[in-house]
Amino acid sequence: MIYNLIFRYLDAGKERTESGVPARSLSECSALVRTFILNNDLGAGEWIAGEVYDGKELVAKLAYNGRAIA
Repeated sequence: MIYNLIFRYLDAGKERTESGVPARSLSECSALVRTFILNNDLGAGEWIAGEVYDGKELVAKLAYNGRAIA
């Protein structure tokens, strides 16, 4: 199964979205979220969520620490 991971974050107070990152598991999604946050120097207040989709269905949201919150 391939999930589609979308990153949602704030940049200068505006919501931004980076989409279309494929991942093979939820643990890979978690690692990708942490890597994205570190590479883009995002603080907890700038991170909105990582959204994991299976097709069009939202299956998880990932918090700043990479853990599933929904």
